[in-house]
Amino acid sequence: MVSLEEFEKARSNSDNQRIINLVCSKYVNKLSPEVLQQCGDYALWECLRSHDDSIQKFTSSLYRYVHWNCLRELENEYKYQNRHRVLVSDITQNEVGSYDISSYIAHLSELEQQVMIMKFVYSYSLRDIAKLIHYSKEWIRQIILKCLQKIKVEIQKDGV
Repeated sequence: MVSLEEFEKARSNSDNQRIINLVCSKYVNKLSPEVLQQCGDYALWECLRSHDDSIQKFTSSLYRYVHWNCLRELENEYKYQNRHRVLVSDITQNEVGSYDISSYIAHLSELEQQVMIMKFVYSYSLRDIAKLIHYSKEWIRQIILKCLQKIKVEIQKDGV
């Protein structure tokens, strides 16, 4: 376990800051400064927690951890951006039975629309949706159930 004092001491160490800044500078055009700071802090904490001096120097481990965290964040942002390009217009031509589902989905919030499209148009699993939107799987399930209920009410209003 890493104490706050140990973490702050390591964070204020100029060698550690140089390593973090060196690695983060490679991703400055791809990740926001806040995300880079988070990657550096998390990598430092992880390195303090699991570094073994008998294997390699601390700064070498820190470099590796920062690099991995930046790559992981870059991958997450890439997946998030690509999967969230789903628009309601993608389903305006899809008809279910004798009615156009886009008119029913239009009554939902933007988040609810995205979840429903990912689930029923693109067949994403609840786990995949949860990862992309950064919610829990159970919360995604609740959103879907709530949306289905809203759509059911709208269909019943229209007498379909």
